[in-house]
Amino acid sequence: MLVNKSKSQQQPVTDMYNTVKFIENKLLNKVVWFVFDNKCERKGYCQVGFKLNVSVQGVMKDVHYVDFVKDLSYMIEILTEALRISEKNNLDDNTTTYQRGIGAISNWEFNNKARFDTPNLLTPLGFNALKD
Repeated sequence: MLVNKSKSQQQPVTDMYNTVKFIENKLLNKVVWFVFDNKCERKGYCQVGFKLNVSVQGVMKDVHYVDFVKDLSYMIEILTEALRISEKNNLDDNTTTYQRGIGAISNWEFNNKARFDTPNLLTPLGFNALKD
């Protein structure tokens, strides 16, 4: 039997939970893309959609998921770390793609830091490592 929980009964959210687990467990191979969205069904949170290439029992697989985030400074730290890992793990790829992604995150933080308390005013942020 499925039980719908009201929003007041939802479990507490851990910022960037899935991405942190992929990093901590050394499963992350590379970030394929991510998109930050300041709108979210969870009140007070933003969300980040991902496509990652991860190692699952020694086999590389692509996974799609959404992480929720309230602490945007922490989000920036985790996104930057994920791109650094991607660069280190994929030296055969055009690693400047990951460097440009890290630079874009830094620029986004600089331009949006003053608005972190009002997420609806934040500008879009995304990264795409897909080749043409």
